[in-house]
Amino acid sequence: MHRSNMIQALRERLAAHEPVQRRDAIQTFAIPLRAGAVHEWLGGEGSRAWSPPLCILIDLARRAATPSATHEGAGLIAWIGRPCQPHVLALIGRDSGRLDDGLLRRSIFVDAPDAASRLWAIDAALRSPSVAAVVADGRSLDMAATRRLQLAAESSGCVALLARPLSELKVLSAACTRWVVRPDEIDTGTRHPGWNVELVRSKGLPPMGSTESDSAQATSWRVEWDHVACALVASSVVEHRTRQTAAAAPGGIRLTG
Repeated sequence: MHRSNMIQALRERLAAHEPVQRRDAIQTFAIPLRAGAVHEWLGGEGSRAWSPPLCILIDLARRAATPSATHEGAGLIAWIGRPCQPHVLALIGRDSGRLDDGLLRRSIFVDAPDAASRLWAIDAALRSPSVAAVVADGRSLDMAATRRLQLAAESSGCVALLARPLSELKVLSAACTRWVVRPDEIDTGTRHPGWNVELVRSKGLPPMGSTESDSAQATSWRVEWDHVACALVASSVVEHRTRQTAAAAPGGIRLTG
C-alpha cells in the first residue's frame, strides 16, 4: 500500500473517535510533562538490540489517557513503530482488584517500517483531536523532523513521547524535555525491575553536562515497575537539585486495536 493511502487509513481510523478534552500537563513520577510538546526518552541499549523503556512509556500513556476530575474524556493512545508496541498484557492493570483493560481498548498500534513512514504517522496522530498521547519510535529523527512534530503537538495540545537510543543523546532535537533511562543495578531485595531516570534537558534550560552550572540542574529519580497495577512507583528521590523545576513546569502501516 502506498504511504499516502496508509496515512489516510490512519486518519480515518482516528476520525471515527470523539475528540478528547486536553490536559495542560501529565502528572508523572517526576515533574509534570507539558501537554502540546515533544518529550524524548533515551536508553535501552546494551549487549542486545535496542529496546525502548516500554514500562516507563506505558505508565506515561496510562496517565495521559486516564480521565481526571476536570477532564472527562480519556482519549486514544497511538503506539507507532514496532519497537514501541508493548505486549497486550502490559496494557492491562488492576483497579480495586478487577482487571482494567481501558488502556488496551483505547490503543491504536501503527507498524511503520521506516523513518519516513514513522514521521508521517506521528504527525498525523498528533494532529488528531481524539488522541491523548503518541508513543513512538523516534530513532533517526533530525532537528527538522522533531521541530515539525513539536509544531504538530503545539497545534493540537497532544503529548508526544519519543523513544530513542542513548547513542542519539547528542543529536540535535526540538524536544521540550529529554530523559535518560538506565537500568537500576542496586539490589533492593524485591522482584520489581527498577530504573534510574534523569532529566537532562528541559525547555528554557541549556543541555545538561556542558558546564558545571548546567549539570547542577540535573534531576534524577529511581522508579520501580508494579506488576499488579501495571504502573511505575517512585521508590525514592535519588537526586533532586532543581529548586523550582517541578513547581514551574506548565503544565507499510498496520492498524490494530
